[in-house]
Amino acid sequence: MAFSAIFLAQIIFAAPASGQDLILSTEENRSLGNFTLQIVDVDADTTKVWLEISDPGGPVLSQILSVNDTLSWKNLTLNVARIYAGDISDLVYLKINSSD
Repeated sequence: MAFSAIFLAQIIFAAPASGQDLILSTEENRSLGNFTLQIVDVDADTTKVWLEISDPGGPVLSQILSVNDTLSWKNLTLNVARIYAGDISDLVYLKINSSD
């Protein structure tokens, strides 16, 4: 699985795209300016992901999304492109676009 995830990440990050593409696993987070995006949990069986956006004071937005769902927040649009089920960890492939 680790090899597959690394290979998949290389393919996705090598492909040209507008915006930013992210691959995150459960409980992994990424900084979005003054805010943090975290994958709280993934249910690969139902292809749903629980995303949370927080600032230093705590959670600002918490939402459960399915594949192809889009979340608009401030100047960002997050799209759940894919969810990959793995033996050790599940991965979420997000496309993030900014209106700036």
